[in-house]
Amino acid sequence: MQHRTYSACISVARAKCIPSFNIEYSPGKMYAIHCETKCGPHCIALKIVDHHKCILNNRGITYYFTWFEIWSMLSTCIDKKMLVYFEIESFGESDYIECASDDKDLLDLYAGSGVGVACDLTGSSNLPIAAKNDSSTYKEFRDEEDGSIINIFDDLLGKLEKEVSTCREAVIRAKEKALKQQSTVGKIVCPLCPCFSYSGDHRFVQLLAHIDHRHCKHPIKVTKGTIGARRWMGQGCFVASGFKQIKVIKCLYDNDTLNSPERSDDWNYLSRSASIIRESLSPAVPHALLVDRLLVLLLDKGGPRLVSRSNLVDMDYVRKSTRQIYITQEFANVTFDDGLLYNANMNKIRISAIRRAAEFDNELWHLLPTHTESSLAIREDIYFSPPVISLVANLLKTCYREEEFISVSVDATVKIAMGLIGQSSYRCSVEERNAAAIKDDEALRRVLTVRGRTSACLLIRLLKSEKGEEIAKAFLHAFTIQMRT
Repeated sequence: MQHRTYSACISVARAKCIPSFNIEYSPGKMYAIHCETKCGPHCIALKIVDHHKCILNNRGITYYFTWFEIWSMLSTCIDKKMLVYFEIESFGESDYIECASDDKDLLDLYAGSGVGVACDLTGSSNLPIAAKNDSSTYKEFRDEEDGSIINIFDDLLGKLEKEVSTCREAVIRAKEKALKQQSTVGKIVCPLCPCFSYSGDHRFVQLLAHIDHRHCKHPIKVTKGTIGARRWMGQGCFVASGFKQIKVIKCLYDNDTLNSPERSDDWNYLSRSASIIRESLSPAVPHALLVDRLLVLLLDKGGPRLVSRSNLVDMDYVRKSTRQIYITQEFANVTFDDGLLYNANMNKIRISAIRRAAEFDNELWHLLPTHTESSLAIREDIYFSPPVISLVANLLKTCYREEEFISVSVDATVKIAMGLIGQSSYRCSVEERNAAAIKDDEALRRVLTVRGRTSACLLIRLLKSEKGEEIAKAFLHAFTIQMRT
């Protein structure tokens, strides 16, 4: 499936299209409603005939609704803030009419026609198509802290190499100027490193040697020093300060690629990333080459940011989630709300966190954890934190006061539990079930659901089987004596 932007589509169709976040009732108007399904673009066609008839077309199927039904669906859906309405004023004009709306940047969204549906625009061979460039190569790094993979493409490596060359020429000019002025004292800071400097008579010679050996494509491996230093110096990506700086560079590169594609070649990723890390370590900036152990990742409501490990003592409502990732109370609150809003869909929760970071103009939004072990550990800490457990207990007490436990319905389904990774299906043989990572006697094959008098959900829990003793254990651990009696 190839996706094209809305601006490309309307130029081929010679249509006039006005994007907006609002929809208005007007007989005869036609709209293309942009939404996201399964984290992909999707478009729905709507034509308003009158109050009693609106025609909705989705995936080639036509539906008929009243305007009140359409308005109710659009105003009460959980992703209503993500909907974009493209009003089609004319179609088949002789010339393409450029949009004059304030929201014309929304035309750069990719239009999707659904999974498995062909999209053929005759005469659109000259239009730009979003396709993967398989000819590009990249260098792969694995962060040992959270297991995430960092891919540095050749385009970014070329920009870093150019910046190192420009910095070296600037140091040579500064050296010549210092010789003319006969300046023998002072300190010079490496602009490509967060907190590394030289002082004394030979500071410029030392800095040039540092740039040649540490900020080159294939750095010289050090045989002395810490294990981390020896491991990092063999990576070869023009970065001398460790994985943290290369991750910040990748974040800046991704942010600039999305938001400033027309920017010039003067990117300065090494110096910009060094400045960000230097500010994170302030006020006490140490003299060190490797800074990974000095920084931690802090997830806040406004997105991820790097902070000094020593500064965490002075921060309120900060909790350690994983080995090198800390979260604030505001981040926990918004993540809990997103979990309820998106039915615990991890992809949508992450997209919401990225959108929120972009609203705060956070250039480091790509630092949000992507590795499964780290991201799920953070969600587990939030959803099983003492405040959430207390909230669930209070909700159960409310259900008890509202007499939900007078009559309950118990159901144990099999289909949902079949998707658990690590255990074989109950249809497999005994040998295959015992050969799985989770043995047959430990596998959880039922999802127990307990509903109250008004169908309020009182309990959802995984069980080994639907035997009476297993259900009794679940009731014993979930409900108090008053609720059970």
